[in-house]
Amino acid sequence: MEPKDFVPIGEIQLRADDEASRTVILKETAEADSSLTMIVGESEFLALAKEKGLVRTPRPLTHELYLHLLSDTDIRFIRVEIHDLREQAYLAAVVYRRGEEEKRADARPSDALALALHKGIPVWVRKNLLRRELTPEKISAFRDLIRTVKF
Repeated sequence: MEPKDFVPIGEIQLRADDEASRTVILKETAEADSSLTMIVGESEFLALAKEKGLVRTPRPLTHELYLHLLSDTDIRFIRVEIHDLREQAYLAAVVYRRGEEEKRADARPSDALALALHKGIPVWVRKNLLRRELTPEKISAFRDLIRTVKF
């Protein structure tokens, strides 16, 4: 069942512009002009990069340990929902099934995304959290517009 007012995410991009700036960009498709952008810490970025096959680690990461421990249970992961923004922090939930009962667990978005990538489950983002991207062309057009406007 699709969550109401959400869009499916088909593209998870990672960007590390410098030592301090690590971002995760979620889009419906690679070509979509709106996205959700999050800044994450180094360990969270590493977990996501590993799940995307971009890096290797000599030992299991925390989420891999927990998933291994849960593998002997009847828990089935259904989807990840990024559903709100409060105090400049995104909120997420992992929706899972235990037996016949569907449940939700509060989660940090970066942890939920690592789980989603690892398990191959869908990621959904509430529509009102997506923002239009400013392309270099749009930025240039805005600069030209600002130059022509007299205050």
